[in-house]
Amino acid sequence: MTKPMSKDKPDTLSLWSEAQSFERALREHELRKRQQRSLALVDTEAGRLRLCLLELYEDLIVVEPTFAAAKNIDDKLWNVVFYVRLEELRSLIRKTEQNPPLLAASEELQNHLNMAISFYQTLLLTMKSTFEEDLIAFGIEQYVCKRDAHGEPLSDVQMKMSLFHLIHKCTVYLGDLSRYREIHSLNNGKNWQSPRYHYLKAIRINPDIGKPYSQLAIVASYTRSDLEVIYWYCLSLANLNPHSVTKENITAFYNSQETKAMLQSSEPQSPRSPLQQATTDFLTFHRQIFDPESVVMGDLLSSYMKTIELVRAIPTTSSQAVPLPDWLRMVMPILAATYYDMDQRFGKTDQTAVRHRVRIIQVFLAAMVFDFLAIMLDVLLNNMTETEVAMEALAESPDASPLFGYLSPIALMCAWLEMNLNVFVMFLNYAKTIKEAEVVLPTVTKFLRSLGKFANIISSFADMDGSIDCLPEDADLLGFLPLRNYYQQLDMESIEDVLKDRQSAVSDQMAIRMARVARFAMKLSEDERIDFFRFNETDGTFNMLDEDAKKKEMHKLMKALATERLKDQVSTLEQNINKLKELSCPMILIDTNGYVNHLGFVKKWLASRKSIVIVPMDVIDNLDRLKKGTEKINAKAREAIRYLEQRFRYRSEYLRGQQDEERIALWDREGTLPNSAGFVPKHMRSILACALYYQTRVAPQPLDETDVPFALVTDDTALTEVACGVGVVVRGVQEWKSFIEEKIRKR
Repeated sequence: MTKPMSKDKPDTLSLWSEAQSFERALREHELRKRQQRSLALVDTEAGRLRLCLLELYEDLIVVEPTFAAAKNIDDKLWNVVFYVRLEELRSLIRKTEQNPPLLAASEELQNHLNMAISFYQTLLLTMKSTFEEDLIAFGIEQYVCKRDAHGEPLSDVQMKMSLFHLIHKCTVYLGDLSRYREIHSLNNGKNWQSPRYHYLKAIRINPDIGKPYSQLAIVASYTRSDLEVIYWYCLSLANLNPHSVTKENITAFYNSQETKAMLQSSEPQSPRSPLQQATTDFLTFHRQIFDPESVVMGDLLSSYMKTIELVRAIPTTSSQAVPLPDWLRMVMPILAATYYDMDQRFGKTDQTAVRHRVRIIQVFLAAMVFDFLAIMLDVLLNNMTETEVAMEALAESPDASPLFGYLSPIALMCAWLEMNLNVFVMFLNYAKTIKEAEVVLPTVTKFLRSLGKFANIISSFADMDGSIDCLPEDADLLGFLPLRNYYQQLDMESIEDVLKDRQSAVSDQMAIRMARVARFAMKLSEDERIDFFRFNETDGTFNMLDEDAKKKEMHKLMKALATERLKDQVSTLEQNINKLKELSCPMILIDTNGYVNHLGFVKKWLASRKSIVIVPMDVIDNLDRLKKGTEKINAKAREAIRYLEQRFRYRSEYLRGQQDEERIALWDREGTLPNSAGFVPKHMRSILACALYYQTRVAPQPLDETDVPFALVTDDTALTEVACGVGVVVRGVQEWKSFIEEKIRKR
């Protein structure tokens, strides 16, 4: 790393000493002004002192960023040079009544802000050029704790970290300056895009600092986006480093809302949409919960019921259906953040009554989460069937986007619940103890019943192990502590793609969301503490169990033997052989290299339901041999094995394993073809025998010259040559990918 110092660099301590002298002189000057009650538009002496400090602070930051960060010189630069003067001019504008002085003060303020913005833009460019690394990538390494500093001198490591934090803080300052400039702009229309851009950029650089989230809440308040205000404040509150005044700001916001509501109560009200009314009722619910010591349970139940009833009715109202997923994308993190905040409050008190009240509030929060999840899942269940879940087709359907917008908040909260399964335990323990039990207890049952139905539909193609890919909606939430453990498991390159707005295909995003839901369903079914939601190994389905069903399930498990289950699975596969012909899909055999090097394509082909994948026993054996070792190919083989085991467990009709009798050999024991027409190497015989069986006995005849009812998919040129010699249809991996994509487009 190139150090930001030259051989002619000024002495750091001399610069620091000189800066302190100018600070003292400026403080004394400001004190005299206050004593004289002097508030002048132009202050030449203060301006001179600030300019000197500006140059000294800039030199210290550029020359010795580690020293500057340790001494909080960036804070001094902001407060002493810019913010104090900014507040002086704002105060002058408030006190000025005549138009010419007001205009002069406004112009002076704009000049001051423009100068400050230009300064920070230049300073940021200088620091970034010194940093010499990709800021986003560096930030992700810090976030997931995978920064490899081996071989770097300690001074360089410290300098990078100091520059990283200085760049982040200066980006926030730039957002503040842009915000002030817009506030005091004399233009009629206000545009808040610039401050939003800088605050969001700061979040992407370092999501673990709560201040930019809090600043975004302030920006949202200017546009009267009340729900967004609370959304950003809650993300700041549930951050590793929450902004110090966030709680006070939330309280102040709700106090102002209460005052505004009282003033408007006597005025005639214009008609409101159901979603607007739901926002009002939800914020009333949240305001009551945020002050647990004063909450009246009857009032809380009332606002809870009003919110749920309004939201439940909205999906059937076409004019309101489109924005509802976006509304829920803000509401659900608010609920999770508030649940987290209640956990913090619970841990900070030893008063039994207060702790019990906090737990009851968490019951209501969890119940609302369960209710909203059940509502969203039911919307999806009512609009999809097992034949309508092909990812690419849904992504290209004009109706898919609004409908599957619900998947985003569903997947988000499934990830939260997966990381916080204690939510269920706490809910079941405390919900029974309150008089509102008959209202809140059924919410978990409704949710899990809908979850089971949805998981059963998607289990035939969704990745039940979940996904390590990042989604666009995760960008705002990487600093969200309730999800931090989840996000730290994600692929770093995937996180970087999202933070740099490199969007993946819509179909891929939907597959990731479904994988998150599927994994949560599986994790929940495996938790012994939640014994009424289980995965039935026999029929491959998720089920809600009542007490009788639980007893029957236990009895069945005690009697069932692994061999019998295996026989049942084989029998089922044999009985379904004829169904393969009815699916109207081409059948493909993929060789071992296909699973090792192109597993992503295999997953997509199964998810699209436009190919029936036959897995030869030879491929399973090869993968089993390859999985042992520490090389990259061994890891890929293990991943392929895990995927196939999972998919066979969930019984997709589009995936079939080869049975013993499913083989046709055209060669003799030595591998020689009839009439000495050729030779089949021993290592190719098993897969080709399987291919010949399915091509000649199971696959339908081609409809025309372009139809391919069966193919061996491989990039192995030797295997291709021999396969063609025995009459097996062969396609390359990319060739088959293009063929399937064309079929999807035509669907």
